[in-house]
Amino acid sequence: MMVMKKPTKANHNVSIPDDDNGTHNNDNDNTAHRLEIHARIQVRYEIESFTTSIHNDDTAFAVRRNGKVFYLEISPIYFKNSPRATRTYRRCLAILRGDIIVPSYGKDMGMGMEDNDDMSISEQEAHEWMLRPFERLFLQLAPDLDLDHLPGKPVTLADYLFAECFVLRLYMSRERFRPRVVSASLPPGYSRTGTGTGSREVGGRAGRGGVHLPTHLLEQTKFWTRLYRPSEVTLSFDNPNDALFRATKRVAVLVNNNDESERKTVCFFKDMESSYSTERLVSELEAYKRVHAARLDPRLKVCRLYGIVVADVIANDDNDGGSFLGLLLTYIDRACPLSCFSGIYTGAGGPSMLTRRMWVSQLELALSELHRAGVIWGNMHTENVLIDGDENAWITELGSLEMSGLMEEGAGTVKGDIKGMERLRDFIQRGELRWDR
Repeated sequence: MMVMKKPTKANHNVSIPDDDNGTHNNDNDNTAHRLEIHARIQVRYEIESFTTSIHNDDTAFAVRRNGKVFYLEISPIYFKNSPRATRTYRRCLAILRGDIIVPSYGKDMGMGMEDNDDMSISEQEAHEWMLRPFERLFLQLAPDLDLDHLPGKPVTLADYLFAECFVLRLYMSRERFRPRVVSASLPPGYSRTGTGTGSREVGGRAGRGGVHLPTHLLEQTKFWTRLYRPSEVTLSFDNPNDALFRATKRVAVLVNNNDESERKTVCFFKDMESSYSTERLVSELEAYKRVHAARLDPRLKVCRLYGIVVADVIANDDNDGGSFLGLLLTYIDRACPLSCFSGIYTGAGGPSMLTRRMWVSQLELALSELHRAGVIWGNMHTENVLIDGDENAWITELGSLEMSGLMEEGAGTVKGDIKGMERLRDFIQRGELRWDR
């Protein structure tokens, strides 16, 4: 079983010493293998995900820096005559897998830490130990940019989804790190066809194939919503430099007004992940189509669809259809899932009873209007109720039944929605979530 995780802290500004060409000498003590806090070079990168397996001791990372994507391969099979590094790696791997849980006391982590049972490390420190050997290659292949002299062209979703990519592998010989570039393309196991789910390669660039939708469904979609190319979607960050590093969720597009003019609108980009199926996409699109046709009161706290991002549209006699990369939905500012409030209902600091009653009222009104429009929420769960920065409660994830194990029997029907709303009301008013069968 492969385990893919999002890092607990993805953004790194890591210091490395200006010496030894990125290798670590096996000196008489452990100091050459410690994370140096007095270093002279700052390396910023973003860990998008990491993957481990219970079947082997391999670790894979996806890292983004300055608009480039790095796929990192780390395995003890490439460690030669390096018993200390191998032991350290296995301990870090155990932490990433969740095999052992140890608190961090802020100590420097050296290569020989496995010889000291008192040295506790965190997942963050395990990340840094594994990734530090690659940092000089990060700097070489994705050097820092002079933002003051860059052209004013905004960074688009195309720049993010189809970034130039490299595959790096960590080798070890006699306790010396020797990272190498093994490919300037996607690693094995990624889709290269551009259809179905997963990622694809575009001339040595990372990409996503998206979810495939047949031509007849694609053509129907064009009549009620707008299709966008990735190059038409601008990444929206308070700090423009973040667009070259961070995972994108807030984007901006031009949306049509009723008078056929256009206005710039900030949206939430919902990526079509590898787990997405065509059936799930069709179900969600049908729900948003009905919301669009019903012309609901804009004051209702219901997530709306502004458009769909497509990779390739192929409308031919073969019914190949097109690949949907993501949905452009209502951007809910400073949003937090309702589930985040589960631990603060008792004692000071929790939402007031007046606020909780408002949430119930907002959800019940929105759900009633959805049912009037023939829309089933379906995914009744605290993760899919978002509380915005002004303490309003929003309904999201329309038409999706992916979390049916947490929902009431009858999910996907009006009756199921009503029973689910009763349980949400209990949770909001009492801080209890009871998905009783």
